[in-house]
Amino acid sequence: AVGIRVREFSVSDSEKVRDIARSCVGFTEPGRYVLWMCLRINPSFCLLAEREDGVACGYLLGMPTQESGELFVWQLGILTSEAIVSVRVAEALLRELRKECQMRDIRRILFTSTKERFEFLERVGRRVFGCSAVCDSFLLEIGEYSCYLDLVLNQ
Repeated sequence: AVGIRVREFSVSDSEKVRDIARSCVGFTEPGRYVLWMCLRINPSFCLLAEREDGVACGYLLGMPTQESGELFVWQLGILTSEAIVSVRVAEALLRELRKECQMRDIRRILFTSTKERFEFLERVGRRVFGCSAVCDSFLLEIGEYSCYLDLVLNQ
């Protein structure tokens, strides 16, 4: 089994993140400026997953919202060639996110999702965070559901 290591990414990792985004169906490829901006706003929520051999296999881009204790996760991307280990990559990224949320007293994670991706995210999120995600409305303008996960982080 290949181990997964998660770390904050840097500007020099931008092409790795963009390559992964291009491999994900329906994802917006984040521009270099957007990645730089995310890193300037809060690098703790810009995470890169790598296999033991150094190959980037997933990333997470999140940013605090204007509401106290709330974080918006814009993208959780996993290299499509990593389909067999996609659950492990997602879990590794979300475990690191959980640590960051605990340190910063984040109590709610917001995200958008298609119906198909939501089932995967809900299952993985429940294993990592110990609680279920909720889809509260369909956003017609972007064709995805608005979802959230209320966290119980003192477990």
